[in-house]
Amino acid sequence: LAVDGAYAYDVSGFAPIRHVFTPGSTMKAIVMAIALDQELVSPQESFQTFAPKGVVVRDGRSARHIREALGAPEESHIPATEGLAHSVNAVLVQIGLRVPAPVLRSKLLSLGYGSRPEIGLGPESGGHVPVLDRHGSWSRVYAHASVCFGHEVGVTLWQHATALATLARGG
Repeated sequence: LAVDGAYAYDVSGFAPIRHVFTPGSTMKAIVMAIALDQELVSPQESFQTFAPKGVVVRDGRSARHIREALGAPEESHIPATEGLAHSVNAVLVQIGLRVPAPVLRSKLLSLGYGSRPEIGLGPESGGHVPVLDRHGSWSRVYAHASVCFGHEVGVTLWQHATALATLARGG
């Protein structure tokens, strides 16, 4: 059951290794683990939630407003652990932006994102991890911030389950 997929339409190939989706907030656990592993955040460190308006990410002249889903905490500050537990975009963006883009991308690739698993069960997709720009980074406002809450990344169920299992096993 863990590697099966149910679809309303016929699909070709083995769905967990073939079909790519945006992981959304489930990627926040991976981003938090990478930041913890890099010693760029401590679990009890306090972060501003920017409640209820959301956070504005800036880089020079560029700015982007990132909002929260309904039901986000309304406290002005919460610990990193609560930011993850309550899936607070503002907190995870602040944490993820501490990880240099080349490091974050490298860690995602080392977890299997962006490459085919080569397990021999049919056609496989490699998913998508944004490439670095010509300066060796990502746009802080768009790509980098988006990856922190699971957007701009395309994963297969197999890749994501493997990475989350690695996290659950302690690396």
